[in-house]
Amino acid sequence: MKIAVAALRDAEVPFVLGGSVAAWARGGPEPDNDLDLMVPPAHADAALDEHALDYTKLLAITRALREQIDRPSLRARASGSPFAKAYITLVEELGIAPTDARGRPDVVRRVRVVGDGA
Repeated sequence: MKIAVAALRDAEVPFVLGGSVAAWARGGPEPDNDLDLMVPPAHADAALDEHALDYTKLLAITRALREQIDRPSLRARASGSPFAKAYITLVEELGIAPTDARGRPDVVRRVRVVGDGA
């Protein structure tokens, strides 16, 4: 946690603590190895370091939920982030994301991606 916070501070990226750690700080149950640092959308790319990306856990989540993700909507929402577009390409090239016979994203829509209103 100290390394992540220091990296954000060094890059002058504003952030807040969120998720289970924030809930714990306010009296909730103790978290298990979970840290959610939230940054404003305008600073999201600055918060990512292309030399230290680790997709291990995210790939596991993607594999588990791949049929439930509205990928056309996700792709549209990710269009402004080179990191998100790279991840989408990665899961497609690894064969994790379902595709149709022409290699296009399969449009199984069990879960709808909800925008942030921006």
